[in-house]
Amino acid sequence: MLTFKDCITPPNKKDLQKLLNLDVGSIDPAYINHIKKYHGGYPSPEVFDFNRSNKIKESSIVQRFLDITDGDNSIFKYLQIYNERIPHGCIPIAYDPGGNLILMNTGNDKSIYFWDHENEQCYFAYYTFINFLNALHN
Repeated sequence: MLTFKDCITPPNKKDLQKLLNLDVGSIDPAYINHIKKYHGGYPSPEVFDFNRSNKIKESSIVQRFLDITDGDNSIFKYLQIYNERIPHGCIPIAYDPGGNLILMNTGNDKSIYFWDHENEQCYFAYYTFINFLNALHN
């Protein structure tokens, strides 16, 4: 069973509107519902898999989900830092212990990607945010 610890106060309407107004595409409604219930926080289990290539499956850890405040762990802060480096149309939703990001595509497909900060490449992880949450394991 997926649980979250150390979530912060649910976001206010102003912060939710700020997220919805980002000039990146449309945000998966499942993610909006998630952030209303679990604002930031640490998931358990936290391991997820992604494909670095067609033949190589790798794993990483969600260290923390980002929030939508004006703090250091916010989507807005991470967009400010990484906007020129991550693919257009993607938003950071979490990070791993190595400084890599978990991104959500805000285009038509809403897929989840692992972004390697060392080579600045994205690797497909899951088709939807719900698939991503459901696949977290130990």
